[in-house]
Amino acid sequence: MKLTHLVLFLVVLFIANHASSQYNHEMKTIKVGIYDNPPKIFMNKNNEADGVFIDVLRNVAEKENLKLEFVHDKWSLLIKMLEKGELDILPDMTYSPERDSLFNLTVPLLSTWLEIFTTKQAPIHDAYDLRGKRIGVINSSRQKEVIIERTETDNIDCEILSYGDFYQLANAIHKEEIDVIAAYRFFYFSELCDPSIRPTGVILDLSELHYGMSKNLDPETRIKINQGIITLKKEVDSEFYQSLNKWYTKSKTNIPKVVKWGVGIILACLVIISIFVFVLRQQVDQKTKILKIRNNELTIAKEKAEESDQLKTVFLQNVSHEIRTPLNGILGFIDILKESHVKDSGKRYLSIISLNGERLLNTINDILEISSIETNQKKLHFSSVNLNDILKYHVDIYSEQAKQKGIQLRCNNSLSSELTPIKTDEKIVSSILSHLLNNAIKFTDNGKIEFGFNVNKNSVTVYVKDTGVGIPDDRKKAIFDRFVSADLKLSRSNEGLGIGLSIVKAYIDMLKGSIWVESEYNQGSTFYFSIPIHTN
Repeated sequence: MKLTHLVLFLVVLFIANHASSQYNHEMKTIKVGIYDNPPKIFMNKNNEADGVFIDVLRNVAEKENLKLEFVHDKWSLLIKMLEKGELDILPDMTYSPERDSLFNLTVPLLSTWLEIFTTKQAPIHDAYDLRGKRIGVINSSRQKEVIIERTETDNIDCEILSYGDFYQLANAIHKEEIDVIAAYRFFYFSELCDPSIRPTGVILDLSELHYGMSKNLDPETRIKINQGIITLKKEVDSEFYQSLNKWYTKSKTNIPKVVKWGVGIILACLVIISIFVFVLRQQVDQKTKILKIRNNELTIAKEKAEESDQLKTVFLQNVSHEIRTPLNGILGFIDILKESHVKDSGKRYLSIISLNGERLLNTINDILEISSIETNQKKLHFSSVNLNDILKYHVDIYSEQAKQKGIQLRCNNSLSSELTPIKTDEKIVSSILSHLLNNAIKFTDNGKIEFGFNVNKNSVTVYVKDTGVGIPDDRKKAIFDRFVSADLKLSRSNEGLGIGLSIVKAYIDMLKGSIWVESEYNQGSTFYFSIPIHTN
């Protein structure tokens, strides 16, 4: 009997050890970059990673069976390691077009703004008080980019000094090596912001904070981390909100009213988009289950496929209406506020909100346009089209926009109207020309823009020529890819998702045509597209 018990004990022990080793073997190791920016992310006194970003990431890792390995260094070195694939995740990353192309950004974890912090010795009341001041920022950070852009735009003569982390920044202002610190609002809640350092209420930028993920990180893990963040933010008693209560214990700063409006508008837009994404996911999941169940019944499957296409069309129409309508209302009320008795600083912030709202509206329009192409909802409608009329229409539309930038807009339509009718889709040709003219005006600061067409035997070639920044040789093919721009610099001045030319390329493919570009960097570009005169 004792021998039997001993054998059973050894068998149970072997199974437990095997299960434990199998469990550890299946755990995926994620390398996480850590730099000192308390209370969001930092190494505590026990030399352990800590802060809001770490609390959330640990909670997700525990639920998803992920093992975290932390690498502590300066931000400028960590972001290079992430780009090389030596790190998997770098928390506390703000959005920029270049970062969006180099990394995969998660859903936003926190919303914030860039604020000026100072001491009694250097009182700051508005951005123009920064003239002659020494401004301390983190090296290779978004804060530094914003300060450089803002001081250059407003012609503010100051000295910008870079430091490796916030410990060095706080030490520098105490030693009077710098006069002010440019940091996001969470700096106020850290132990580094002692009573001698004061927030000024001077707001320079609104942004959201994400986890930056390496392109080498597998899609399954990226989806798990994103879903984990979304779940934590939905539950009011989750680890995310417990972490916020733990770290942000100081009294709240006085948030300017204009900033509250701006944040409210951004959050409202995000909520609207989130609701529609959730509804779309539910509809897609439901239809997928139906198609799997009825896969063997060909007639019913065909009916369900047609129904699914119809739902996609209706949904895109709903998205177009339900997002654009409230956003247009928001922009309208901002224009009303501009005309009311608002201080100059308030009008400046309202202008920023209005500009970014219009940018968001244009982005939504582009996304809906590319979505309609992707889902095959865009159909061709051929008719006899007069190219001279199309060109004249675009001269009327874009003349004022070009005039505001001091650019000469010239249309070359030397052929008579009787010789220029072709059979094609008028709306699509007009959209192609609009995208090309928008790009030409956007990237041309002086000189002229010329557009016109030449009629050949079986095709017509339309061109748009500018004297703008031009395109490097190694970027001429990439610009027609989605979400790609000719300029990959972190601080590029021209906004946009980089899908305008991809929409143009898709439309020209639909018309059985071709597009190409001739360009010399810093000299200008000429875009050509050719479409058949008689399209079947």
